[in-house]
Amino acid sequence: MTRDEFNFGFSALVAAFPNADRITESTQAVYWEVLQEIPADVWQDGVKNCLVNKTFFPTIHDLGVACFGETKEH
Repeated sequence: MTRDEFNFGFSALVAAFPNADRITESTQAVYWEVLQEIPADVWQDGVKNCLVNKTFFPTIHDLGVACFGETKEH
């Protein structure tokens, strides 16, 4: 995904959750660093999943699971 696509989804998450007031530019930079390889369509679906199913601002792990499902490494 592009940075603009990430920013749009991240902004939606910040606007939707009551605990997002703790999110800083540094926090956003870390999320971007870890999540930037997610395809844009998968990212959009994952953000929507979090908006519908989460009560608090999602962690990086939460967003990964929302995008790709829960996986277990062997």
